[in-house]
This record gives sequence, C-alpha cells and structure tokens, in this order.
Amino acid sequence: MKNKKSARNKLLTTTESVLPKFSPRGACSDATVDSGQYDINPYLKKGSTVLIPQKSDKIAGKLKKVSQGKLSLEFNQSPSPPFQVGKRAKIQYWDESYRSLWWKSEIISTSFHGRQMEVSILGKGVERRQDPRLHMAIPFFFSVTQANQTRLIGRQDTSETINVGLGGVFFKTDLELQVGNKLELDLRLSPSQHVYASGWVVRSDSVDRPTYVNGTMVVRSVYSIGVEFQQLEGAQRLRLREYLAGEEDDSHPSPENSLVRVVKGLRAGLHRLVQNPERSFIRTAKGLKAGLQKLSERIHQPGDR
Repeated sequence: MKNKKSARNKLLTTTESVLPKFSPRGACSDATVDSGQYDINPYLKKGSTVLIPQKSDKIAGKLKKVSQGKLSLEFNQSPSPPFQVGKRAKIQYWDESYRSLWWKSEIISTSFHGRQMEVSILGKGVERRQDPRLHMAIPFFFSVTQANQTRLIGRQDTSETINVGLGGVFFKTDLELQVGNKLELDLRLSPSQHVYASGWVVRSDSVDRPTYVNGTMVVRSVYSIGVEFQQLEGAQRLRLREYLAGEEDDSHPSPENSLVRVVKGLRAGLHRLVQNPERSFIRTAKGLKAGLQKLSERIHQPGDR
C-alpha cells in the first residue's frame, strides 16, 4: 500500500511541478522548461504543416518554401485577425516521435489577403517536453468541430488511445483528419466515469492498408493522429490525472496488477466490439490473447513459487 501511494504521489507531484507560468499552447499546457536547440533542418521541409498560435486558437499553415533562415507559408483561409508585418510569430511543429518543437520568427511579408506569409526564423528552435504519457487503450468518442474540409465538420467516430497524458492523446482512425482540425473528445474511463476535452490535431500520418470487405480486398487509409488538448480543466483534469496515477500503480509487475490490466483491456475491447463489431473483433481477440499470455508469464515467474 505504501509503494502504491508513493507512486501515485510521485506522478501527481511531477505533473503539478511542470506547469509553466505562461504558455502559448492554450489553456491546458503541461510543458516543462525548454530543452535542446534545433535548426529548422531537417525538421521543417516543403510540404510540412505547422501551427501558429493566435490568441486562444491556432492556425495551420503548409510550408511552400524553406530557405536559409526563412519560411514561406500558405493558409487555406485568411487568418483572423490578420498577421502583421514586423510582428513576431511562433512556429510549432510535431515531429515523427511526437515532440513539440518551437521556433520564434518575425513576419517579413503577407500577400493574397493574408493567405500567404513569409517569416524569418530568429535563432534555433526549442523542444517543449510533454507531460508523462502512458501507453494504454481508453475507448473514446470524438467529433470534428473545426476543419478546413467542410465535409468533416460534424463527423463523429469512436477510437481508442494508444497513449494518453494530461497534454493530449495519440490514436488511429479512418477519418482523414488534418493538422489544425479541432476535436471534442469524450474519454470513457469506465461506464460511469468520463473525461471531456477539446484539442487540436497536431500530427497526422497516413498508411494504406489492405483489408477485405465482403470477400473483396480494398485498400484503406489509416491515420495516426496526435491531439494536443486545448481545454482540460477543473474536475475533468483532476479525474484524468487520478486515473493515470492509478494506471501507473497497476504497471507494477505482479500477477494481481496484471489481472487488473487484463480485465480493463477486456472491458475496453468489448466496448469497441459493441460499437463496431466488424472492425473490432480481431483486435479485441488479439488483445485478450496477449493480456492472458502476460498474466500467465508473470504468475509463473521463477522465484514466485
């Protein structure tokens, strides 16, 4: 019991201690101090999508040209309020390992009603480290509330987290979400315990995967999505923090904790199965098999007899 309380207190203390006095990332930031320095190469390349904070919102821009110390960006719509020449702007980019990298810049020029902009990079970029994340499956429901692709607005779907923390989630979906889309999320920690949050899509990578539909093979795109929470406050934040602290305790390698995780995984799998039987059955069966195998291995560890 003492070790469990110690682990819980350690996680709670860690997440509280990393809260910054100021953050351009919105209302729910848990970044620690900046760490490391990064040139724009090899991170920022032509075709990459970056985010620029604008008051309580963020706008996504695609890099049209990357030269020595300068970036040319294009937006799908005119920013509101418009960017002004001579003002500073922060450039945010999430790399393949889902690190949040930031560069300070100065706006050199704007054109086409603000839809195109050129900035000069001021110095090297820094990494804003994210709060601790746990690799775990939490079923959740989400809806698209803001997107340049109007056909996506209002779309709803279910998924499950691959990893989750107080700063955001990582998951996969069939929806063609893009950087800059805004989502409302309903994380279902248990049948009676939910956490509601909103956030931006900060990373979107697609992979084509063959699958069979009624005996015919078709190729579908699966999108790996990183979401950074914009709002997760008060009771919602505390509920998720306590839940993650409990999951950290359950990760202790004992048969009892393994059984707890197997049961939780089975519950999440059955929930997916009910929501989408055709897509979730195989994944649920594989997850249950893997969980039971881990439980068996820990029960029969040498020296436990």
